[in-house]
Amino acid sequence: MLPQIAIFGKFISVYGLIAIVGAFISGVVFCRMIKRRGLDDNDAIVFMLLVALGVLVGGHLLYGLLHIRLFPLLLEKAEIGVWLQRLNAVFGGSVFYGGLIGGLLTGRLAIAVMHLDYKCYSDCMAPIIPLFHGIARIGCFFAGCCYGIESEFGFTAQNNPFIPEVNQVSRFPVQLLEAGCNFVLAIFIFIFLRGVYTSPKKAKWKGKLICIYLICYACIRFSDEFLRGDTARGIIGIFSVSQWISIAICVGCVISLLVPAVQKQKINKKDSTE
Repeated sequence: MLPQIAIFGKFISVYGLIAIVGAFISGVVFCRMIKRRGLDDNDAIVFMLLVALGVLVGGHLLYGLLHIRLFPLLLEKAEIGVWLQRLNAVFGGSVFYGGLIGGLLTGRLAIAVMHLDYKCYSDCMAPIIPLFHGIARIGCFFAGCCYGIESEFGFTAQNNPFIPEVNQVSRFPVQLLEAGCNFVLAIFIFIFLRGVYTSPKKAKWKGKLICIYLICYACIRFSDEFLRGDTARGIIGIFSVSQWISIAICVGCVISLLVPAVQKQKINKKDSTE
């Protein structure tokens, strides 16, 4: 693991560097996809910037909610330096599901305000999210965060000053496992997306690929949470917070796909009997 590297005498976070690279690659691919479908790529750039803002805010907000027990510290009088340290302790980290929800909500709002093509934008975002997430998870591995359970098959960090729990302990590389799953998911959706916009038989899936992504990722996340070793992500009952969110997302997306299909089937059946 390599949480920092020195560049021109200054230490830079490897996770932050990899995340920036991932955001750039994902943004370029997204804009090319939008332009290829005859839409303005300048709108796509603005859209991506707004989504990125939503991801940042949402990720930090959910992290803060998971550390709600520390909120009273922010209300206590303290010097500005001390107060900022407390603020960082509460909101300094980021949770993927918070960023995902924040990005989706911001994206939906941007589509409405900017009068963008919802089906095209949401479908194009479906493979971009796991592409970025997969790259960012590699950054997690280097940083040592989101670490796995103790395992004979794994990696051992030696001198991680930021996350001492990973030092001298062989841990399963769950970050790399999830990165690989995200890349496979991104490839699958890229291929499916191509079919949806080229084959009339698959056209019925337009505007629904984001739900396909969410269902698939929710299943992946629910499963690999059992291989996570960090407790900071929060535990409620028998499952982690992320597992409960995964269940809610999966159920919600399945319902959103089934209800219109059932309603359409009823209408077709009614028309055929008249």
